[in-house]
Order: sequence, then structure tokens, then C-alpha cells
Amino acid sequence: TASDIADAEDTIRNIRINDFRPTQAIYNQLQSIRLYYQFNNISIDRYQLDGEQRQVFLSPREMDITRLPSQAQNWINQHLKFTHGYGAAVSPVNEVTPQGQPRLVVRDIPPQTEYPELEITRPEIYFGTLKNNYVITNTSEMEFNYPMEDTNAETTYSGDAGIPLNFLNRIAFSIDQRTSRILLSGAINSESRIITNRNINERVEKIAPFLTFESDPYLVINEGNLYWITEGYTTSNKYPYSQQVNFNGNRFNYIRNSVKVLIDAYNGSTTFYIAESDDPVINTYASIYPALFKDLDEMPEGMRAHIKYPVDLFEIQSNIFSNYHMTNPRTFFNREDAWSIATEKYHNSVVPIKPYYLNMNLPGNDEIEFILVQPYTAFQRSNMVSWLAARNDSDNYGELIVYTFPRQRLVYGPMQIESRIDQDGDISSQLTLWGQQGSSVLRGNLMVIPIKDSLLYVEPLYLQSDSANALPEVRMIILAYDDDIVMAPSLAQGLQMIFGEESVSDDIGEELGIIEGDPFISSDMDELIQKANQLFQSSQAKLRQGDWTGYGDDMKELEEILERLINLQ
Repeated sequence: TASDIADAEDTIRNIRINDFRPTQAIYNQLQSIRLYYQFNNISIDRYQLDGEQRQVFLSPREMDITRLPSQAQNWINQHLKFTHGYGAAVSPVNEVTPQGQPRLVVRDIPPQTEYPELEITRPEIYFGTLKNNYVITNTSEMEFNYPMEDTNAETTYSGDAGIPLNFLNRIAFSIDQRTSRILLSGAINSESRIITNRNINERVEKIAPFLTFESDPYLVINEGNLYWITEGYTTSNKYPYSQQVNFNGNRFNYIRNSVKVLIDAYNGSTTFYIAESDDPVINTYASIYPALFKDLDEMPEGMRAHIKYPVDLFEIQSNIFSNYHMTNPRTFFNREDAWSIATEKYHNSVVPIKPYYLNMNLPGNDEIEFILVQPYTAFQRSNMVSWLAARNDSDNYGELIVYTFPRQRLVYGPMQIESRIDQDGDISSQLTLWGQQGSSVLRGNLMVIPIKDSLLYVEPLYLQSDSANALPEVRMIILAYDDDIVMAPSLAQGLQMIFGEESVSDDIGEELGIIEGDPFISSDMDELIQKANQLFQSSQAKLRQGDWTGYGDDMKELEEILERLINLQ
């Protein structure tokens, strides 16, 4: 009801209407600033902004020296000059600009933000996901820091990473790197340090090769500094009576997310924290390497607030649980109640729904939580039967909850909602029109949002011009509840169309984009008028040629467009 929506303001405020793939593309176009910067990965996390827990996208601006012009691909630039990335871009998942692009709350170089919690005072990134070349710091060659109007800001590394390049070390690294430059360069002095193993994925594997690591670490802003967090797993393929799975090319039937690894993006200091103290495997390793591991309680409090339940592990558990939720042996043997991972239409392809993070109130809980969700449908059916949630915050971290739906009535699954979108005359005709105007319509993730005892479905629509370097823009939001399905320029307006104006307060309406004289509508009208004129000209030409079939087709389409123009008035 309208009152239920009004009571769920925290959940509504955090509904994601941006997707990470278009967002990453937009970051690279708008915030790379220079050719040699690259946003290589994008993560989703929660931050306390103005006293409220908000869900955001965050991506580091890393240095990719392979993107330097060919004439600049020399040894000094690659190893002494362009040594580090700089800062990050951050945007709330639920906000877009009038142009349909993410609203950046951390942007530009040096990083600018209106939120003290997101201020970055140490923006240099010496260790990241792109770093695979060695660099030498504290040389007579100043390091490039960031571009300015008519010059470049330069810096000298002040951290403690790296190995001092005394004479013997210069000889050793010249042999190791197969270059005489390290030994003969006049820019290197007794204060110089060589920093190697800067790719954080390779770094943690070298330190602890007996663990399995995820391939997608995420960046965290804490007290002005930048840190990476990556997940470490203990695995085995010898656990009895357990089903094996394939993960990153390895097969195993035992996995525990027993380690959280923290890497300083500036100094490279790498700390391993035991997250599951009851795992006998990690306890054995801790006995062998007592100086390597610390208790999770020793992690700085600001960093513990950003620990997340890993998507990789949750996917494995979700797939296993689709069968092993059945506890009756006969039911299990016959697969009578098997579940399937729900599917959706994403960017015009049908794909399984990957687990997604939500900021929301769990049923029966008044506190906003950061959770990881996986919807299920019945096996080889499209109706929703359950969803699995992993809790991420404080004392509830790691708790898994499954919610099952009544079997006596239909609960729409994501693909059933997608089919209803395709069958809706107004929505499908609008999508067809956009696709004929030199643009492509990209359908974002369909989010299933539990509110009270019901489900709200939200899907953003992106419009991207077919021209080179075009930016994808959030053009419309589709909302579905029960038998209602609407398309609106903003989430707040869509909620009002379904539940009434009283469902959205003025503050939430302003935050989520209710605007007078909506530019999206006027833009639609301009496109329709242009299309109507084109059809009229085409129909007259076909009439003169005696092409009565083509004339009739044009007039029928023209009639539909004129009806839509009337509805837009």
C-alpha cells in the first residue's frame, strides 16, 4: 500500500537504478581525464553519508601505462615517471543527473566531494589491479602526480614500500629484470627504492599460495586513505560425502571464506585477518605461519564496516542450495522441489540473475541492512518460489536467511515481469521507437525488492546513441507491482503512478528525481513529431509511386504516433 511504501523510505532511497557496466563505461568517458587513466573495476559498497547508510558505486582511477602514446613508451616514463594512479570516482546507486548519468559525489583530480566521509587525502595508488611493472621512486626524476591546466603536478614517494637500491641490489635487480638501466641510470641514487609485485592479486598469491583468492578485490575509502580488500578461501577436494564444484578452474567440495586481506594502496602493506576462527584448515595454517595472520577484531574499525559477504562464495552456496534445501530423502531423490536461479533480460539477452547487494529492511526488522540477495524460481518454471539473503553488517555478518513464498498463489518471477514489459503496448512501442532513432535500448538489471509481504520490481532502461563514444543514459525506470506495470522518468514518479502521491514524501521525491516539466517527456514529444514528419513524407512519396502497400503501412504507423502524441499532451 501507499503507507507501506512511505514506511519503507530507507529501502526506497537505496534502490539501485544504475548498473555497474554502464556506470563503469561512463566513469571511463567522463572521469578518466587523461588517456593513461583507467577505471578497471567497479564495486558496490555502503557508506555513512550525512548520518545515513547509503549504497554507492566506487571505482579507482588506476594508471595504465600501456595507454601512453607510443613515443612516450620509454623506460623512464614506464618505471620512473608514471608510477601510480590517482583517486577514485563514487556515485550513489539510486541517483542520476537530468542527462541520465550517475551523480558523482567523488569526482575530478584532485578528488572533490561534499561528504567528509568520502574525502581522499592520500589519493595516490601505487598498488592495484593493473600494476604489473616495477617502479623506482625517490630518484632525481620527479614522479607525475596529476595533470593541471598548462603543466603537470609532480611528487616524490614518501611511503615505506620497496627495496633500497644500494649497489649490490642494483646489480641484482638489473639481472632479475634483464636491463642495464637500473645499474647505469644516473637518475637512481642511494635514496631510491624499487617497488615490485604491485598487482594486488599476484601479491597475495605470492604471500599465501596455499589459499585461493577471488579475482575481484574492491576499494575502500577510510580516513582519507585508499585500501583494497580481497577474499581468501581455504579449499579442499577431499571432504567426504560432499558435492564438488568448479571455481576459477579449481574443483573442490570444501570452501570457507576464512580470510580477509587488507592492502594499503599507497604503501602496499598486506595484512591477513582470520574471519572464521572455527575453520580447522585456517587454524592449521595459522599454527604453521603464526606471524602471518591476525584476528579480525584487530582490523581497524573503519575497515570492518566495509566487509562484505563475497559474491563468489554466495553463488556457490546458492547453486548448491537450489537442490539441497530439500530435506526429505524421497523428495530430494526425485527432485520434486528443485529450484533454479532466476533469469532476466539484461542488455537484450536472457541471463541468470547474479546475486546483488541491497540496502533494505529485512522483514520484521526496523534497521536498514546491507544484504546480498539471490532470487529463485521453480525448476524449469518462471514463477518465483524463494530468495536467499546473506547479511553483511556487524554481528549479523555471515548469517544466511531463506524466504519461501506461498505455493497456493502466483508470485511473479523476473522473466514473467520481463514478458509483461514486452507485452505492454505503450512500453514496447516506446522501446521500438527509440530503437529506430539511431539508438540502442539497453535493459538494466531487474531488481526484486521485498517490501513488507510483497515484491516490487524495478528495471532501469538505458538509451545509447549508435555514434562513436556515446554515453549510455538512464532514460526511464520500469516498475511492476502485482498486476500494475508502469514506465516513468524517475523512481519516485513510478511509485506515485502505482501507489499514489502520498506514497512518496517531498524529501524522497526531490532526492529521487520528481521534477516539473519533465525534460524526458518533452524530448519524447520532439522525437515523435520528427518521426511523424518523416512518415508523412515517406507516405506521400510511396503514394506518388503507386506503392499502396507501403503507403498503408506508413499511415498505420503514423496513426499510432499521433495517438501517442495526444496522450503526451
